[in-house]
Amino acid sequence: MQQQTLERRLELLKDEGYGYFPKEIVERLSVKYGCAKSTIYHDFATKPTWQPLVMEVKQALHTIVNRHEQLYRKAALTYIQAENNAQKIAAINLMKTINLDAFEMLQSTGQIVKVPEKVEADITKRSVIIHMWKPENARPRNNDTVLPSV
Repeated sequence: MQQQTLERRLELLKDEGYGYFPKEIVERLSVKYGCAKSTIYHDFATKPTWQPLVMEVKQALHTIVNRHEQLYRKAALTYIQAENNAQKIAAINLMKTINLDAFEMLQSTGQIVKVPEKVEADITKRSVIIHMWKPENARPRNNDTVLPSV
């Protein structure tokens, strides 16, 4: 792979991580690298083929974690700059979703060990029941505020 192609594709991945639309990425990269727009669209179409060559799996995991952190920072900034409660609630919900997604991703890759929530043992029946915590089974805590819908 040529150096310019490698740089263009890495920048494509970076811009995609920042959340730019493909059309915006194509416009910017075609001007920056002096290539046809169809070249960038071809990069998008063949990304499953070349992306593993460009990035190792471990590096990809770090990239995803970085994207989650960036999204979380943007949601936190939105919360700080919110002008009304509805915007603040939406930002908090987004922050919560980002955290749960990151947690599930790290659990699925083995970066975080899954720990049982509760273990029950019945000696008379010779059985053990292990209850695993799942985000979808989360119960509201006393400090969770439920606001009426608008």
